[in-house]
Amino acid sequence: MLSSCHTKNLKVFKHTQTMKKLLDEHYVLVQLDEEYNIIEVIWRKFAMSRQYRQTIETAYQAIVEYNVTGWLSDMTHASVVAMEDQHWMKNVMIPKGIAAGIAKAAIVKSEDINSQKFVRSVESGMRSFSSGHFASIEEAREWLKKETVLN
Repeated sequence: MLSSCHTKNLKVFKHTQTMKKLLDEHYVLVQLDEEYNIIEVIWRKFAMSRQYRQTIETAYQAIVEYNVTGWLSDMTHASVVAMEDQHWMKNVMIPKGIAAGIAKAAIVKSEDINSQKFVRSVESGMRSFSSGHFASIEEAREWLKKETVLN
């Protein structure tokens, strides 16, 4: 029989973050935290238009399939996004994501001024859920998990 101390330790181990990789390319990592219903899009470098759209579509499919409610976008190493892709993201994919269940978004700030402008532009049209800006991915994850949005 386990003592309460051992039981508490087991709970801590069970709580360890497990991620399901959905897309792992040289320009991006998309992964799912199934425990907290969070999709993470971690930009590693510049993505061409086709790559950018494939990434966002992959994340959207996970939102639908896994009932995701939280979105984390690590823009630290992101670069400029083409105007057509910005328009597509803001006017097509963001509304689809919200309709599919996204209620909270965390953005890790980019070092690129154009990416920062893009994020502000996208957020200007998002009134139906909360968002936060963070200096690190760890802070963003903690914020999303702190007040988990449940279905």
